[in-house]
Amino acid sequence: MSKPALFFAIAGIICNILIVNIGGIPVSIPLGIFGIAFSILCKDADTNKLTSRGKAALILSIIALVFGMLIFIIAISTAYILSDPEMSRAVIDTIKPVKDQLPENMLQMFEKAGISLD
Repeated sequence: MSKPALFFAIAGIICNILIVNIGGIPVSIPLGIFGIAFSILCKDADTNKLTSRGKAALILSIIALVFGMLIFIIAISTAYILSDPEMSRAVIDTIKPVKDQLPENMLQMFEKAGISLD
């Protein structure tokens, strides 16, 4: 059981680094949960303690889960803040002075959303 536990743990860490989301939920959250579940199953039959791979998988899975939850909380709070017209106007006013330094694709994104930076 240590191989699947390490797989889920490492996949969760990689998904955190790449910020992979499905339906707005970071993929690292379920991967971290599966990693924790499989690492708990990595007990040595004789001593009934976690194996060294199981401990590593448990630690990495907890890290993946915590950072996935952080990414989710930041995304939800950002969406909440930008749903307020006054706050979104303040964000746009903050971006205006650096408009010339923004990449072209970001300017096109604002245009498609109907947000004028002029």
